[in-house]
Amino acid sequence: MRNQGASFVGIGRYVSSWARTQPDAPALETAAGAVRTYAELDRRSSRLAHALLAQGCAPGDRVGIWLGNGLEYLDVYLACAKAGLVVVPVNARFTPAEADFVLGDSDARALVYCSEIAEQVAALHHRPLLVASDDLPGLAAQASASCGCARPRCSAATGAIRRRPRPRWSTAGSTPATSARSAAAR
Repeated sequence: MRNQGASFVGIGRYVSSWARTQPDAPALETAAGAVRTYAELDRRSSRLAHALLAQGCAPGDRVGIWLGNGLEYLDVYLACAKAGLVVVPVNARFTPAEADFVLGDSDARALVYCSEIAEQVAALHHRPLLVASDDLPGLAAQASASCGCARPRCSAATGAIRRRPRPRWSTAGSTPATSARSAAAR
């Protein structure tokens, strides 16, 4: 039986939707008390999506994120979701050899990292496009200024760059064992 009522909503569109309906509602709060509203989260992630696309990433490209846990990680994660980029999480405690393996194995096109690990990043053999997280606000401002889009309908802002076909689920005879049991029951 096909699930007729389900629809796929990407996390980028989810955040954008909340930003439109409840812009001042708190979306995230850290243990230190820093709060980010849905409007701020949506605005920052949309700008970062533009920045990553302006740096040469294309929908479907893999982007490594080598950051510690925090609001910045979520900004980059949502930016990737909005731009149609595939997130490759790189553990913040990895050695350069471990990170090198993950980035090479995933064929990452870009790596977003924090400046505290610049020495480790310099030791990588796999050389994707490197984007220091300290540079992201400036890159985002440049990309937003040169985009020429009509916000908020820009594809990066709405997370609508690339649509994947909705999965269609059916269990009727989907496996040989199921088909054999169905035939035997008749």
